[in-house]
Amino acid sequence: MKLFIIISMLFFVINCSSNKTVHKSPSDKKAELYYEHGTAKLINKKYTQALHFFLKALELKPKNTKIRNNLAMSYWFKNKVELAISHLKEAIEIDENNSDARNNLASIYYQQRKFDLALIEYKKVAANLTYNRQYRTYYNMALIFNKKGEDELVAKYLEKSIKERTDYCPAHYLRGKLLYKNRRFNLALEEFHQSSLGTCIKDAGPVFWKAKTLASQKRYFRAKQMFKDAIKKFPKSGYAKRAYQEISKITQSELLSEKVREENYRYKNNRKSLQSKQEQPLDLETPEF
Repeated sequence: MKLFIIISMLFFVINCSSNKTVHKSPSDKKAELYYEHGTAKLINKKYTQALHFFLKALELKPKNTKIRNNLAMSYWFKNKVELAISHLKEAIEIDENNSDARNNLASIYYQQRKFDLALIEYKKVAANLTYNRQYRTYYNMALIFNKKGEDELVAKYLEKSIKERTDYCPAHYLRGKLLYKNRRFNLALEEFHQSSLGTCIKDAGPVFWKAKTLASQKRYFRAKQMFKDAIKKFPKSGYAKRAYQEISKITQSELLSEKVREENYRYKNNRKSLQSKQEQPLDLETPEF
């Protein structure tokens, strides 16, 4: 999962249902089999094969909104955006309570930078009191308000997200960046720590920003250690290059601080040396000879 920041949007694949009914027609059984195969391929990022199975399933059950949702996601990952949008809208028209499909539609609008359209769909999802993934809905809304520069609303929806699920690391990560922006470094450090746990443990962002926060607190030794840790753990990420740059900045800052300390030391010693001579001050009102 990419952070968001992160951050990219989260899409929803509807997994195969475990509720098996006893009496099914051969057509229904065949459609279900295609759907299961397609979902497995979609999860494994084999989008062409997923598309093949979902299209066969849709031929047998054209009103099934789960099939349409996953078919839409197959099209999305094949860069067929308009087809993806078309099938998601069709799924919502058939079942307006299919919040996974609505969330996916909103996320595509977000990717297209149609933030107002995305927000309309997310608000409709948030109004569905039976939907069990609202922590993601609130997070996605926070992302939009972050793009709009509305920090109070970002904070509001991140709080809602974390209240729904306390271990949702992307929300902690975005809240950490908001706190860092407002120079609340101690609180930001805690949020970045929370965002480095759980499903985000393989992401470089939280480690980098923990180090950057330590550097902002002038805790340079610990910051350099953590930047090096980010480079070691995520050498191919964009954060590795940024970590090298931050280490260079810290080194320059430390050298400058050392130079200032040396200058201050010389100044104090010179002052003591002059004072020890106990020379009489000049009388500026008498002529010099």
